[in-house]
Formats: sequence, structure tokens, C-alpha cells
Amino acid sequence: MPIIPCLIFSLSALHGSEAWSPKASYFRISAIIPRTCRTNAMSLDGEPNHAMKSTQSQSFDPRIQRRAFAAGIIIPAFTVATSAMAKPVGEGGLPDGARQFDNLVRAQRDWIKLGKAVESRHEEFTDEEWKNVGFYLRKLYSVGDDMTFLSQNMEAAKKTDAAALVKSFKQKVKDAAKPVETKDWEAFVAVEKETSSQLSTFLGLLSSGSVPDEL
Repeated sequence: MPIIPCLIFSLSALHGSEAWSPKASYFRISAIIPRTCRTNAMSLDGEPNHAMKSTQSQSFDPRIQRRAFAAGIIIPAFTVATSAMAKPVGEGGLPDGARQFDNLVRAQRDWIKLGKAVESRHEEFTDEEWKNVGFYLRKLYSVGDDMTFLSQNMEAAKKTDAAALVKSFKQKVKDAAKPVETKDWEAFVAVEKETSSQLSTFLGLLSSGSVPDEL
């Protein structure tokens, strides 16, 4: 039976504006090890996963397929590019415009899921999980660049509104690092809800003719 790998990430110390630069190295991988998920791992719908006693042989639990959180890991799916997104356009990858739009839609979906998970099981969060929330924030911050790219074809008035929205979104995501650091789940969830609303507003601006033709 297959063993489900748990990816263990170790975050580098990041300080100041460099930590939020799209070109910065946000994290280093200290190990990518096939490991069994700990017995206290929970699925997003709150169901406990079966205990796994050995790293050599496991009984496959179908609920594992639905789990977005393994032991100490919070890495929503949009942070890992799919094979289609990662490939050059000539090899089946998404072209500019379609790729940024796909990033945005995935980000909104996963961000909402993460907010709900923090709200529902914050008492169970480990230090490692909170660290990975911080990592996720840096990935989410880069979605602001996708939003800027997508706003290029907007009419002047909408483009101005979009620019202000992107600026506010990126600042709020950046400010969310503080409640993550202090494990203030209520403040974090408040930011998630506000920024999720901003993503919806931006998608609304795109809806009248600015959605990439490739989609």
C-alpha cells in the first residue's frame, strides 16, 4: 500500500522588506522525507485520520486524499505549481494572462480554506503549522503581482481602482505576519476575510472584459 509523504519545511529567518520581495528566497527545504502523518493530524472537514504506526507499511485511508493539512504542514495546493502551469507554453503550459488568472483563482480558494481551518482548529495548531502559515503568506503576497499584470488591460478608471486594491491587499497580507507570529488566530481570520473580499472585488473588476481570452 502507498505511503503518503509529508514534506517537512524549515523556514529561513526573513527580515524587513526583503522577506516580501518576489525574488527573495522565502524558505529552504531542510528535508523532503516520506513520513507517516502523525496520529493527531486532522482533515479540513474535522475528521481525525487513522493512526499510522509504521513508516514501512501503512493502511491507506481514503480521507488522506481530502486532507490539506498533514502533521505540521499547511501548504495549500496553489503554492505548488501544477505540471501544466510550470511548463513553457509550447509544452502545454498556460500563457501569460491565463496563468496569472489561474494563480489568482487558486489563491482565493485556498486562502479561504486556510482561514476556515485556522478558525476551526486553532487550538490544535502546532508551532510548525503556524510557521507554515507564515510561509503561505509570502506566497499569497506574490499574487499581488499577478493582479497587477491582469489589470494592465483594464480601462483607466478600473485600472486606478485595481492599483489601489492591489496595494491595500499586499499591505494587509504583509501585516498578517504579526498575528501569525503571536498566534492571534482571531486577528488572522479577520485579515483573511477582509483580503478574501478584496480578491472577490478584483475578480469583479475583471469580469467586464478583462478576463484573459485564453480561458
